[in-house]
Amino acid sequence: METKDLRENIIISMSCKGAIKAGQKLDISEMQNMVRRIHEVGKYTCPHGRPIIVKLSKNDLDKNVWKKKIIVKLVKK
Repeated sequence: METKDLRENIIISMSCKGAIKAGQKLDISEMQNMVRRIHEVGKYTCPHGRPIIVKLSKNDLDKNVWKKKIIVKLVKK
């Protein structure tokens, strides 16, 4: 493996380890900061190329199971 590839793989691995994980709770200021920084960078994929932002229409949300999960979470609070 070339040195450049090795460095890139290490950087990608480090960024994934430090990433916000599914289910991790953030306060409102952390969320706002994250969105601001994402837009500053202007890259909307993770280091592996997976999208980090998905556009959903209201219709998508109405049909989606997520809506039910969100309602359940809000009711349980």
